Amino acid sequence: MSYWNVRGLLRFLKKALFKNRGTNYRMTTKRLGILLLAAAIYFPVEFLIWLGLGLDELIYPEYRKVSLPKPVFIIGNPRSGTTFLQRLLAKDSDNFHCMRTWEIFTAPSVFMRKLVHFVDGIGRVVGVPISKRVRKIEELWKDTDDVHRLKLRSPEEDERHYYFHGDRKKYYLSKNPNFSPAVQTLLGRFPDAKFIYLIRNPLEAVPSHISLKDREWRILGSPLEKYSCRDFIIKSSHHWYEYPLGVLESLPENQAVIVKFDDLVSDAEAAVQKIYYQLGISLSENFRKVLAVETVHARNHKSDHHYSLEEMGIKPQQMVAEFADVIHEFNFEGLEQ
Repeated sequence: MSYWNVRGLLRFLKKALFKNRGTNYRMTTKRLGILLLAAAIYFPVEFLIWLGLGLDELIYPEYRKVSLPKPVFIIGNPRSGTTFLQRLLAKDSDNFHCMRTWEIFTAPSVFMRKLVHFVDGIGRVVGVPISKRVRKIEELWKDTDDVHRLKLRSPEEDERHYYFHGDRKKYYLSKNPNFSPAVQTLLGRFPDAKFIYLIRNPLEAVPSHISLKDREWRILGSPLEKYSCRDFIIKSSHHWYEYPLGVLESLPENQAVIVKFDDLVSDAEAAVQKIYYQLGISLSENFRKVLAVETVHARNHKSDHHYSLEEMGIKPQQMVAEFADVIHEFNFEGLEQ
């Protein structure tokens, strides 16, 4: 079922336009410009998306008969390696299907997807292939986004997807950290779903998330204080550790696996082998070769994302106390006092 959170949109607009005085989302010339630009893009795109979804009901109603075969959900707190793992597993085309970013943003419907492929085909004939343009845009982003790179063709998070591509023997791969506090909801919709929970030392993941969101917020607005999202992220992160772990640990062993971020980065091949073995997924020789290469890349990767707890106004003792249970259960190292 397609769903548009109209109430959420109206609530956002009410706060953004009429209840912003003295807040960190206060209305400034920059903020107003961002909102107007976003509206100019969002509403036309939203109209086209819903037009496509509506046409699906008329032209391709058979998509409703498609069921997702044991979807695999990658979850975890933000900045815990979920994107890296998803892009890695997406290379295993023998086992997984997943949506691409461009499909989510512009063509979630079967109709629009077929239209895009039709236009791309014409473009190739006349010498203007759309796919090449997309790759060029990606390269521009690659040079400027060092914290969380976005690719229009990167794998992201639909019965429509399976209907369009036709191969229903593969697992549907979905990654969304926001699913972490919604595991029971997912199980209600997909009782046989499998979960991969990425867990990173909260003393690293939480400050990294705060830093990322502060950077995004300063691009989109003019907050009164730096790291204004700090307290909210610390509080929500605690729930995103505690709740999913409690639910997943009650599931059968072949339905959920917990992987440490450090294990994934230091030896991606071993971490993926553990995931496949525990979830009962076969590992092909072709993907083993891919894993070997990606493991070396992961070990050699150096993050350009730097942040300071002191600058954020966070005391190490506060973080250790807040996440003591997780730190102890997974033998994470505490910060030096």
